[in-house]
Amino acid sequence: MAKAIFQSVELYFSFSMSYLFVIRKHTFIALIVDLIMRMYLIFLAFIIMFLILTLVVKSNNDRKKFEVFNEIETINKLIQKKP
Repeated sequence: MAKAIFQSVELYFSFSMSYLFVIRKHTFIALIVDLIMRMYLIFLAFIIMFLILTLVVKSNNDRKKFEVFNEIETINKLIQKKP
């Protein structure tokens, strides 16, 4: 009788310990996945910031080119009117 009780208690504790190990393992995996997702989100944020920066620089360069082109056009018009 005592042996049966001891075996059932031992089985219960072995099951609960393996269950806790599985929970810890899944928690550890979830923690790793969470860290990886944060790393990807940070990487994605840097990519988006880089794209915004390139668009701003490109629009600034286009604006400067347009201003120079307008100056050249006005100079050409003045030259054509002079004769």
